[in-house]
Amino acid sequence: MARKRKGVSLSEAEMQTKIHEKFLKAIEMDNFGMLPAEVYANGYFKKYAEFLNLKPGIVPEFKNEFGLWRKKESRLLIGNRLKEPKIIITPKIILGFSSFIMVGAIVGYIYLQISTLTSPPNLDIVLPSGKEVVQVDVIEIIGKVDQNAKISINDESIALSGGGEFSQQVKLTDGVNNIQIIAENRFSKKTIRNLQILKSRGDTNTRI
Repeated sequence: MARKRKGVSLSEAEMQTKIHEKFLKAIEMDNFGMLPAEVYANGYFKKYAEFLNLKPGIVPEFKNEFGLWRKKESRLLIGNRLKEPKIIITPKIILGFSSFIMVGAIVGYIYLQISTLTSPPNLDIVLPSGKEVVQVDVIEIIGKVDQNAKISINDESIALSGGGEFSQQVKLTDGVNNIQIIAENRFSKKTIRNLQILKSRGDTNTRI
């Protein structure tokens, strides 16, 4: 195993990569069912592979295998649903269900509006971690934000996927690069994350 050859324990790997130990175990054991959503899983694997100095080609291999697993799980889920016994729907059931849905929708809408007004948007940065030392010219920023929010990196607006995920490459200059990521909702509530990326010319003892 690459981690053991490097002489690093799981707890040490967790500390250095900022990835929870249970996800590192899942990656090492190919236990896709224990991994989070696809965008997070791919980001964690890429970071862990870089930490272990694995060959670059292993990252797209993982993405392909994880994607195939997700498709297989979706087919199994659909198949199980088709096997479920049918329920006899009566007018009374329809009326009760409609009333329940209506009340739930009203309560949910009120709660969502209050929560949106009083809270800034959630912003989760998958990669990179807060401070890193790299030797590349471009770094990829991967994260997720609330769907009703806008995201900008160093004052440049970034497009979001349907689920609020985003990915953007940022060019680096020699020395410390300060990267500011801002999520803002329609009520001008903001969440700000600041990253410091040091582009090194090869001095392994360099620190931010």
